[in-house]
Amino acid sequence: MADFYDLQQDLFDHHRAGRYAEGLAVAERMQADFPDRSGITWYYVACLESRCGRPEAALATIRSALDGGQLWRLRTLEDHDFDSIRERPDFQELKDQAERRLRELRVEPRVRVTAPDGVRLPPLLLCLHGASAGLEQFAPYLEPAAAAGWLAVAAESSQPAGPDTRHWDDPERAFSDLGGFLNQVRAAGHGFDPGRVALAGFSQGGLLAVDAALGRRPFPVQAVVGVCPSFPRPARLIELIQREKLPRLRGAFLVGEDDRPYRAGAEQVYEALVQAGHEVALPLLPGVRHEVPADFAERLPKLLTRLFD
Repeated sequence: MADFYDLQQDLFDHHRAGRYAEGLAVAERMQADFPDRSGITWYYVACLESRCGRPEAALATIRSALDGGQLWRLRTLEDHDFDSIRERPDFQELKDQAERRLRELRVEPRVRVTAPDGVRLPPLLLCLHGASAGLEQFAPYLEPAAAAGWLAVAAESSQPAGPDTRHWDDPERAFSDLGGFLNQVRAAGHGFDPGRVALAGFSQGGLLAVDAALGRRPFPVQAVVGVCPSFPRPARLIELIQREKLPRLRGAFLVGEDDRPYRAGAEQVYEALVQAGHEVALPLLPGVRHEVPADFAERLPKLLTRLFD
């Protein structure tokens, strides 16, 4: 069986080239071969059905995703691929139903904290999961970071990607959550050194980490660790890096050598940061695709130590 991310890259290539029928065939294969990825494959199929002039099929796919509990990320319905059906009343009704269900699901941001022993004001590591994940994604790495002297926090967004998973699609809400995470940490009685704060994020969480660090929102960040970070629109960040006089940032992007969909964007943002004088490394990890590397628990404490030398 082909790898999910290889097929995803093939789909993206077809879409960019306007080969919508070929892209739809790939999307349908992904939907059949990877039922555990149904939360995103329905979207690929519906987009390409719409692009192929099959409005009834696209609406049926959206309806099936809504009924099956897979449609939570409302931003997906704003995609230009749906312009051909956007004004239809049945499309608007599906969107309204999704919005009502989302309002009924009350989700609060939350954290899990592991504190180091005997350190009064430790540095803070705040870990941000990828899309369609939760704080459990970084839970295995809290103990190794705490053992190295860090106040280690795994955070979970308030934006549902499903009943038990989250995303960071709305930037303003994501920044609000970031401030709330620190409030929760302090309310639990944990102090930390505000001059030594690092954000670590996987995929979309890596994008949020870089955005927050560059914008100093909602608090100053001194270092960033992007784990296979996803920069779907690198030009926006590159323009910000080139235009603004930003405080020097330290960081590392751990990028899978075989991470076809996202490697190029990470390399572009890395180059812009280096050219602007930031201290950023980009180790390419052999054999790693779009995933947290198997040795991350061992790698993370060493990386944090280097970033704050």
